[in-house]
Amino acid sequence: MSRFQQSKKPLWTALFVSTALLLTACNDDDDKKSSPPPAQQAQTETLTGVAATGKPFAGKIEVVNAKGQKSTAVDIAADGTFTVTVPKGAPYLLKAFNDATGEALYSYAAAAGRANVTQLTTAALFDVNAKVDVQKLYEDWAKQASTVTQASVLQSAAEVVANLKNQMLAAGLTAAEVNALNVFNYEFEAKATNKFDNLLDLVKLNYNCGQLACEVTYEVDGQ
Repeated sequence: MSRFQQSKKPLWTALFVSTALLLTACNDDDDKKSSPPPAQQAQTETLTGVAATGKPFAGKIEVVNAKGQKSTAVDIAADGTFTVTVPKGAPYLLKAFNDATGEALYSYAAAAGRANVTQLTTAALFDVNAKVDVQKLYEDWAKQASTVTQASVLQSAAEVVANLKNQMLAAGLTAAEVNALNVFNYEFEAKATNKFDNLLDLVKLNYNCGQLACEVTYEVDGQ
């Protein structure tokens, strides 16, 4: 074999290695392009639910996160349903409001997902907030979010259900349904054929607020 023939093998080997390195570099570039940097990843979460007092609530929904950042206020649909996108940062407080009537309801969500807004969720937050106007809790949520625990919210929700247990049973809910019911995320529709919605039609909460605290009484079917 000649010297010229012997030198071919190293030359072709070098070319092959260079080509392989070039392809690897291209693949690395493609991988970098396909993986968005952390700053571009989702920075919002979505909450859905029903805002109603028996009849659908007419107005808008706004949500504030634990940093005090608020969502854009969105219209509540004619059937009471809503979907709202909020800057990421649980837990969240929700506010359903109507500027024309001055009405407002409030709710709580420990994470993204379902969160209803009714007079019962408002009553539970009223209790959690040491019987102080819930609007103040909403306005000060950036400071209060770390002190209002999910456990305390669930405990207040359970007390609301206990206060209305007999009425819930009379409305057609079973004992098992009542025992498992969480007013913040219970799935229902704001229509006459829904048992839970029928209960909401009968329940009214009356607030009597002074400078330091409020009193709330339940009025059920006028009683």
